[in-house]
Amino acid sequence: MLLDLNNFGPFRADVWGTVSDWIIVLISTFTLFFLYHTLKSQRKATESQAEATRLQAQATADQVELSKLTRIQFEKDIMPGLVIQNILDSKSGGTIRIAFSRNHATDIEILNRSDNAFRFDVSESLKFSSVAEGAPIALNYITEPGVNHQFKFIIRYTNINGSRYEQKAIYNNDQDEFVISAPQLIK
Repeated sequence: MLLDLNNFGPFRADVWGTVSDWIIVLISTFTLFFLYHTLKSQRKATESQAEATRLQAQATADQVELSKLTRIQFEKDIMPGLVIQNILDSKSGGTIRIAFSRNHATDIEILNRSDNAFRFDVSESLKFSSVAEGAPIALNYITEPGVNHQFKFIIRYTNINGSRYEQKAIYNNDQDEFVISAPQLIK
């Protein structure tokens, strides 16, 4: 009696396949099962990695914003404060005193932009290499009495950090008041 390996009683090999066919089916099933779980865990890892990247990008953006705010606050802290006052000597003249509070300024330039009614002891511009905190710069002027004019000038200066700024000042002699613009960073 010869053993027929392809005949297992009611399970005929030409209908049900051989043992090797079933082993391939079984291995394929295990492979499919583990492949599914591998891809599922890979998807979770990718999602958590994307979330970590998003959080890191948000933290970096927050740090950059904080850095900008810190830099702005630092620039504000070292910004010399501009103090301007007018001292009337007579009806037709006086002295304008310009001083820097909080910090000293360097590379100061005062540009005269007044009309001809104000005769200013500075024709076009006046330059100083450095002015200590609180030390005044005196500018004498003469004007026509009884005539309302504006005295305009631009002050450019550098703070201790090396940033260059410009401020505009306008003095109305009829109201005896100064209007001073906010410091503008110039390059």
